[in-house]
Amino acid sequence: MTITYNPSGQFNLPRSYVFDIRVYVQHTLSHAYMTDNVITVDYSPVPNFLAVIVLAPNFMPWSSNSYSLDYIIQDSYYRINPDPTHIPLDIQVGWASSTQTLRSAINIVLDLGVDIYTFPLAAAPPGYWLPTSLP
Repeated sequence: MTITYNPSGQFNLPRSYVFDIRVYVQHTLSHAYMTDNVITVDYSPVPNFLAVIVLAPNFMPWSSNSYSLDYIIQDSYYRINPDPTHIPLDIQVGWASSTQTLRSAINIVLDLGVDIYTFPLAAAPPGYWLPTSLP
């Protein structure tokens, strides 16, 4: 598996600043979904072709910890069911902040994607950034 990072794999970012995971896929009939810390892309109409990206489990809940991009992505592979063999999947991973939404995200690009799937991450608990009531 080859993972290309932008800006680099050692780029550290606080989890508290990441609002979403965005997955870019090229095939318009594909469907991406996330369960816990695993993102699965079902490449329809190719029968039984699944791409899987595994994120670090401790990155998923909100925290004030910092993580490097190469730590967040634990594995990426594809498989052709019913064969359970994991075949390495090359992906691009980066951090980006939107000036339109003011939300930053981890972007994962599988094959020059044109379709974007956005998975919101857990937000800060109420009152973490500011007191719930100001004097």
